[in-house]
Amino acid sequence: MSSVAYPAQPAGPGWWRTAWLMFLGWLTAAIALGGLYVVGFAVGTIGTSTNVSEAGVINDWPFPDNGWWSLVANLATYVLALGITTVAVAAQLRGRFSTVSEERLALVLLLTGGIPFLLPEHGGGIVFGFVIAVWAVRAWVVRDEFRFARRTLALLGGILLLTIASYGFLHPVWVADAQLTTAPKSTRNVLLLLHNAGRVGVEVDHVSGAPFPSVRPGFPWKPERAAAVRFPPSSTRAFTLTMRGSGCGPFDVRVRYRILGITLSEPLRVAPFGLAGC
Repeated sequence: MSSVAYPAQPAGPGWWRTAWLMFLGWLTAAIALGGLYVVGFAVGTIGTSTNVSEAGVINDWPFPDNGWWSLVANLATYVLALGITTVAVAAQLRGRFSTVSEERLALVLLLTGGIPFLLPEHGGGIVFGFVIAVWAVRAWVVRDEFRFARRTLALLGGILLLTIASYGFLHPVWVADAQLTTAPKSTRNVLLLLHNAGRVGVEVDHVSGAPFPSVRPGFPWKPERAAAVRFPPSSTRAFTLTMRGSGCGPFDVRVRYRILGITLSEPLRVAPFGLAGC
């Protein structure tokens, strides 16, 4: 009885080489994502409110939490970044390993935070997550072969981009700043600066919030203007929110506005400087 000897699977590169290949893939993904985000910022469809303390960087919840639409847009941003990073890293690994499972690699990147422009709370988490990712690639990812269908990826990427762009384009009003201002003892004013991050004009006709009996456009020391406030593209306007009695923050205000003839509203989280936290 004779036996047939099958060639052994070629040994993959060592730890340092694997880490270098993963870094090259990560860098390629960062360049691709950076280009997309530069375009997004240029047309005003992606960004983050500078006043929201829990806001992250580009891939980490770039839009305010104000409903299902924003939730879907935030998740779409994360999934798009994860997909691009997975394909880029897998392309580098295939040059040295005989098999690479993109399905497993995506899971490893998801669990270790190996996505560009996403920062953990502690800097040490970046190094620890990368070491775990390198180990998982050598021990698990390269033990099987799997490629996502490229046409499906392209279609999914287009849907994700449209989701992100549609939300960003129709929700361009962000919180630029908020400060507690001096006022008589019976009332306290919060000076709220809203910014139109879009490239088309917006008209805000209503700002409301539960802690505030009255809201008016303009600065506290200026005469009251008309109820509707026009925001040219990339402009900032001030609103005075009068709060009676004691209060704490952060809090939510609802902004109703018109863009391209469409009336929309969205809640925005406001954390005024000088106001005690709840």
